[in-house]
Amino acid sequence: MRSNDTLLKELPEALTLCQYLYMDKDNSVKVPGMVPGTWFRYTMNEDLDIIEQFMPNLGERRPKEWMPPSIDREMTVSKLCNVVRNLKELPAEEFPNSFSNRWEEIDRITLDAVGFNKYKQRRKD
Repeated sequence: MRSNDTLLKELPEALTLCQYLYMDKDNSVKVPGMVPGTWFRYTMNEDLDIIEQFMPNLGERRPKEWMPPSIDREMTVSKLCNVVRNLKELPAEEFPNSFSNRWEEIDRITLDAVGFNKYKQRRKD
């Protein structure tokens, strides 16, 4: 069933996450996998494709590089919303003393950058 929470909160958050990933090729988010010690990382390329990478928990044999997940899956809006939910449970990374979780940090960074770009665009017009 469709809900106002999804319409008014989750969809705008999914858009914010996409904006954050698109702003800089080095922007990424990491969320834990279902198996303890595993992680997923999401980035975005210039074509707006969201790239999912995986870090398995192999103990001492832990790989040094991110790898493609073993199951090729399409990124959906629902998955983006789940990523945001996970980010709300993780500590801030870039400014740990300023934000209570990773999502608040991403939301503020994105809001500031998008606002600044809108301001620059208005000055050009």
